[in-house]
Amino acid sequence: MASWYGHPFHGRLTANGERYDMNKLSCAHKTLPIGTIIRVQNRANGRHLHLRINDRGPYVRGRIIDCSREAAAELGFLEDGLAPVRIDVVKRGTGQTLQYREPPGKMGSPEGYEYTLQLGAFNDPGLARSMAVRLRREGERPRIEEAWVKGQRFFRVRVGGYPSKASAAAAAALLYGRGHDVYIALME
Repeated sequence: MASWYGHPFHGRLTANGERYDMNKLSCAHKTLPIGTIIRVQNRANGRHLHLRINDRGPYVRGRIIDCSREAAAELGFLEDGLAPVRIDVVKRGTGQTLQYREPPGKMGSPEGYEYTLQLGAFNDPGLARSMAVRLRREGERPRIEEAWVKGQRFFRVRVGGYPSKASAAAAAALLYGRGHDVYIALME
């Protein structure tokens, strides 16, 4: 499955250091080298195009790429948000391996960080606490943040603070590899 992303990432740095432009053709992939050109075919309607990987993601189980808004429009899934796709490597990129360095300051504090990782959002605070306990057993330092969305109260389980999307993506890849669904979120 493919998804697409736009605001609030439009204009922010991608994993390769470019500014993300949701109105241009690009995509994010979890593991293929940055700079790789892939042929993406929407299996629902047969539309296809070539995209260059310039970012990391999506960190949601079952999704293979995150397309720019323009790519989703051209592939015909802008309205639906998701589409079954086939991807083929056209030209393998030579992008660098992601590396994560601990930023200065206190980990888990939002001060000075732009991104965090969200592993769950629950209406029931007990479910959020249960997830936090599991994450602590895995060596993480989770926090539970209360949030109101459209008049509904949620308890978000989040870990870490990262100065860039690339560093957040590297940490998300590790959590995803351990079986967690991970969403890279902007600090609020």
